[in-house]
Amino acid sequence: MRRILSMQQLQRMTRAELASFQDRKFARFVRDQVAPNVEYYRRNARSRAIDLDAVESIADWQRLGLPLVTKAEYRRHTQEFVASPVASRSGAGADGSTGTLPGGAIPPSVNVSPLDTRPVLVGTAPVNGDSAYRYFFEVFTAFHTGGSTGEPTAVHLTRFDCDLYDIAGSREVAIAALHLWRRNMPCRAANLYPFAIHKGWWTFNNGVEKVADFSLRSAAGGAIATERLARHLLQSQVNLMFATPSFLRNRLLPVLTQASRDTGISVPPVVVCCLGGEPILPSLRADVEDSFHAIGAETVIQLNTYGSTEGRFGCFSECAPGTGYHGWGSDLSTVRLIDFRSSTDWEFVEEGGEGYIAVFPLDGSGSVLPGFVTGDRAVSAAGPCEHCGSSVDRLLSIGRVQDVASQLRVMGTVESKVKGTTVNLTDLRATLLDMRGVREVQVVIDKSDPSDLSSLDVLKLRVAISDDVEPADLIQNVASTCKSATEVTPHVEVMELGALLGEGVKFRTIDDRRAGRTRL
Repeated sequence: MRRILSMQQLQRMTRAELASFQDRKFARFVRDQVAPNVEYYRRNARSRAIDLDAVESIADWQRLGLPLVTKAEYRRHTQEFVASPVASRSGAGADGSTGTLPGGAIPPSVNVSPLDTRPVLVGTAPVNGDSAYRYFFEVFTAFHTGGSTGEPTAVHLTRFDCDLYDIAGSREVAIAALHLWRRNMPCRAANLYPFAIHKGWWTFNNGVEKVADFSLRSAAGGAIATERLARHLLQSQVNLMFATPSFLRNRLLPVLTQASRDTGISVPPVVVCCLGGEPILPSLRADVEDSFHAIGAETVIQLNTYGSTEGRFGCFSECAPGTGYHGWGSDLSTVRLIDFRSSTDWEFVEEGGEGYIAVFPLDGSGSVLPGFVTGDRAVSAAGPCEHCGSSVDRLLSIGRVQDVASQLRVMGTVESKVKGTTVNLTDLRATLLDMRGVREVQVVIDKSDPSDLSSLDVLKLRVAISDDVEPADLIQNVASTCKSATEVTPHVEVMELGALLGEGVKFRTIDDRRAGRTRL
């Protein structure tokens, strides 16, 4: 079977054809990579007397009683998920296993643009004299996730994984660029995600480098002053932007508007914005569209995107506004929705139903995570997309579970997006409680303007301190610790312990006050 599909093949396959391809590739992936090379699954299969070679489809994961993986479980056993075929270098393992290299050659670069007009990288063979082992298995880099204690959890990548990321990211950028190419306009792109060691910035950066006609090599998050960034965007006539919604609406567009007035330079007539990392509200969409219209845009197209660091090559985006999140890496990684009761008590949800997102990789090395539960809920689309006609994996109404008790049950920890950054609130609070002079901490997330759901997120830390510390010094230390651990600057409030705990029966350790969120 072909290991990697062209974009045309992905878009032309029926749902049944793609599901069959995914099942066959998953079975091969489990046989060639998971079973011999990934200790976590080998150990679990041995303890349950399960033969991993019996996996012939994704459905077999549940039929055979194989477990799902929560975020907390992954953090406890991070290294056990890294594919490491010791036998590839030193013979059979202690248990007699032999370890293998994942089968199938990577095809050379081919033309896979949806329009058949532009080359997009599909994959490369090992280069620069790399051995097969070094290319497939030697950890080359890592993305970090949930970094709130100064010790974020790493998701490891090999050089092979980097090539696969290029495939998925290039496809996602190409789909957005189609809105320009179909109008005979060049794609002049800028990656405006905050520069960091996470999937978002690097996936879009590498995709833009492979696909765009022009790339403004940039980033948000303090890499360059927003005022200078705005002028570069105008001078370069950037018409495709990748950004978090709150940064675009609350930080960039006011400055871009002023820069346009000062310089007399308008934005291009068509502007495409790919937005991710945060919920995108109707009021925000309206503000973004009005702001671009005011500085020269005739058409503004806003596309939602979705991805998770642990989901690896699962890059999802809309083909057009309101069409649902399409999985443009559906031949590299797939998702299924599940009814989750525990990591060993769960079942798949039928297409068209709602459930938690579970990831099932079909390829790759480094951190290998079949059955990983992201903590997000979604509705799976039934049938092909009415706009583009493709039957790739497609999700609707994606959202992080905000109920704290549910997060603890499904993920084993509590996370939230604050200004587009994933913050592990459980770890953050634990870190602060370990500081000298801190008696209790309440973590509060709110909006800078509670009446405007699209306003900036605000992280507040309400702290009760002991009598032997100076409040001003502790406020500074708490703020510094939080900033270095999460990249988010908090508002710190010192108060009496009794006032913090209140008179209720249960103290709310984490309080998300954004509309529609629940508290504990």
